[in-house]
Amino acid sequence: MKTILSHTLCLAMAAMLVGLAILMTGCADDADLVIPDAAKSSLPFAATPDILMENFHLAYGSQDLASYAAMLHPDYEFERHGGGTYDREVELKIAARMFSGEDYVKPGCTIAGVSKIEIDVFEGLGEWAEVSARGREVLGRTYQVKIRFLRTDGGVLSVDGQTRFEVVLDELAGPRGESRDGWRILRQVDGT
Repeated sequence: MKTILSHTLCLAMAAMLVGLAILMTGCADDADLVIPDAAKSSLPFAATPDILMENFHLAYGSQDLASYAAMLHPDYEFERHGGGTYDREVELKIAARMFSGEDYVKPGCTIAGVSKIEIDVFEGLGEWAEVSARGREVLGRTYQVKIRFLRTDGGVLSVDGQTRFEVVLDELAGPRGESRDGWRILRQVDGT
C-alpha cells in the first residue's frame, strides 16, 4: 500500500511541476501582450527592502502588473528551480499572461487562465545580507512562500518552498516626480 501511495504522490508532484511549467510559459502569442509603464505603481515608495517586499506581496497577490513591473530592476534575472534563467522582459510577459485572467489559446493548446492568486505564506527567513555585486549595493534574503494559483477551470496550482530575492538600490522617481534612491528586485532564485 505504501508503494502505491508513494507512486501516486510522485505522479501528482510530477503533474504539478508540468502544470507550473505550462503556466509559466503559456502557449499564447506574445505579440498581443502589453507591458505597462513601470513608473505607474500605486504602491508605497520602496525606501527599504522590506517595503519593496511588502509591495511584491501586494502586487503579485492583486495581479497588479504596473506595480509589479515598477519593482523589477532593468537588469532583473529569474533563475528557475533546476536551472535556466530569463530576463525582465520574459518575466513581465509571463506575468501579463498570468495576471490577465484569460485562457491562453493556440491551435492544439488551451491553458486555463489564472482567476486569482492567493499568497498563503510570504515570510522572510533571517535578515537581509550583503551579496557580492561588483560595485553595487545588493542585499539578499530567502523567503518561505506558499502561493495558490486559482484557475478559471476550477483547477488550483500550488507552489510551496523557498525563493531567494536579491535587491538593489536604484534611482527611482519619488512620489512627487523627484529622483531619489529606492529598492528594486534585481534577481530571484526560485527554490520551489
